[in-house]
Amino acid sequence: MAEIQPKGDGGGKGGKKRAKKMSTKIDMTPMVDLAFLLLTFFMLTTTFNKPQTMEINMPDKNVKDEEEQTKIKASEALTIILGKNDKVYYYKGLNDGTSQPELVTTDYSDKGIRDVLLDMGA
Repeated sequence: MAEIQPKGDGGGKGGKKRAKKMSTKIDMTPMVDLAFLLLTFFMLTTTFNKPQTMEINMPDKNVKDEEEQTKIKASEALTIILGKNDKVYYYKGLNDGTSQPELVTTDYSDKGIRDVLLDMGA
């Protein structure tokens, strides 16, 4: 806690007595303890952001009938193939087997597959 410590008389010359100067010494330990208690309380009681996920609709593997399968527009289709050595291959449109799609190579950088996905409007 706070204490007041009187300073001693200087003794000096003459018969005048001067008023004693009082100095204070503040003990900061209780305030630091309180700060750490509040810090730990707020850290333990806050709720963190919940991770946000994006829903992906995958086609059902068990559906044999063409009519029951999910229809996709060729202009909205993008197939991404992950390769070795941080390479990403992709092609736009559907691979119907009649023509070979143009396979493009890129990487995981911000100028790579991210720009492709942003251009597609994903």
